[in-house]
Amino acid sequence: MPKESYSNGRGVSPGVAAFIAAHLQTVDDLQLLVAFVNSSDRWWDTASVGRELRLGEEEARKVLERFASGNLLEIRLTDDVRYQFRPGTHALHQGAADCVAEFGTNPAAVVRAIVEGAGGEAASR
Repeated sequence: MPKESYSNGRGVSPGVAAFIAAHLQTVDDLQLLVAFVNSSDRWWDTASVGRELRLGEEEARKVLERFASGNLLEIRLTDDVRYQFRPGTHALHQGAADCVAEFGTNPAAVVRAIVEGAGGEAASR
């Protein structure tokens, strides 16, 4: 479906809109998703996520817990809890990949979809 059909070329595809509605509450969530998709073999902890997003560890933990509860992460318990991007289904993996790809080609529309999904409130730090 051509981009022009998504709100006159300004919106996101229906699949990406559904993924955003289900999994992304803030622009920080989007930034983490991009980092996860671009480094899918990497294991993360709250400190590394905090550094990536410039968040405190408690806020980073909340983002990780949301992603884990959305079946986007594998969790490993070692001396610390580690997280790896490993969606539980092919559809989730495809939705995440599509979202990141669409962000690469139409970042304003993806950010707008997140902000509007957050009730129009500022969805970033």
